Amino acid sequence: MSETLVGQAETWRYGGLRLGRSGKLLHCWHDGQKPGGLLFARKGASSFAIGALYRFDVTRTPEGVTIHGVPEYAGRGPEDEAVAQWELEDKAAQAEKARKSLEANARKMSAVDHALEPLLAVAANTTTWTQQQALLDHVSRELNRAFMGRRRG
Repeated sequence: MSETLVGQAETWRYGGLRLGRSGKLLHCWHDGQKPGGLLFARKGASSFAIGALYRFDVTRTPEGVTIHGVPEYAGRGPEDEAVAQWELEDKAAQAEKARKSLEANARKMSAVDHALEPLLAVAANTTTWTQQQALLDHVSRELNRAFMGRRRG
């Protein structure tokens, strides 16, 4: 397409959320031209109905497509196999985002796990219930002191 179309009203179908390369959730819009849809950051309301039609102004250039304004609901789209597929892709993107968040949190916790290694080595060498209780009491007391602002008493 060599001609630039500025601010043309178009109606697209909403395809749900997809996980972008940056790891952020993006909205997928189906314009009937690009297979797989077009991905955009949030524009307007945070919730759209998958498969529904939305109208907004679009600028098309050789470099790409820009949407303007807030998408406006334009009615229900046809109930077809595409909607079921888009719903699955939406759920998969959200699940993948949640998994990546959990992994990031786990990496942060690995520092705690590393710090616990010497304590776990000591715990492995306790042989009696009394030794185990003494270790638990000592660790609990020291953690409590740290939580309470390192007061000694």
